[in-house]
Amino acid sequence: PRIVCADAHLAWVAEAARVNGQPADRPLGGGGLNPIHRIEGDGHLTLAIPRDITLARVNLAGESIYVNEDALFGFSGGLEWENGTLELGESSGAPSQSAPSQSAVSLVFLEGTGEVLLAAAGGFTRLAVERGHSVSLAAENLVGWAGRIVPSAMAWNDATGRTVQAIHLSGEGTALVALVPGAAGGRSAG
Repeated sequence: PRIVCADAHLAWVAEAARVNGQPADRPLGGGGLNPIHRIEGDGHLTLAIPRDITLARVNLAGESIYVNEDALFGFSGGLEWENGTLELGESSGAPSQSAPSQSAVSLVFLEGTGEVLLAAAGGFTRLAVERGHSVSLAAENLVGWAGRIVPSAMAWNDATGRTVQAIHLSGEGTALVALVPGAAGGRSAG
């Protein structure tokens, strides 16, 4: 996405990732590739969104959501956030607040009252996660989850024999999934 026009009365402030409630030494948003800015003031902003990008709005009313940082497009000022990681591999567990490794998903935990805007190439789907009905998905398709869900890393072999890093979600809630592999945040797999 790119800015087409903006009022001169708007101020832009880059937001920092947060770890343990403190600003981190990197910007919030896609590991710094798509930094998120706080926009302050009265005015209008117009964005051009590529045709293959789908935006989804999630309304939070005192709830929380975990979002793949690459899929986070923006959120309203009434929400608090904290960054963390979900390590991939066969023995990792719940999200942590450590720095992400090459085999980790960078997550943003958002809570409060407001709206979250997510972006992915090719669109989204929502999958119910219920007791007795867990969900496993390729890590590159993870957009996020809401509810009382516990993630764990796993791996499987696809039809070509390639090892796929995956995430197993159990508990109760909703999983948000990008329909195109690697498309969270609007980056195509190509």
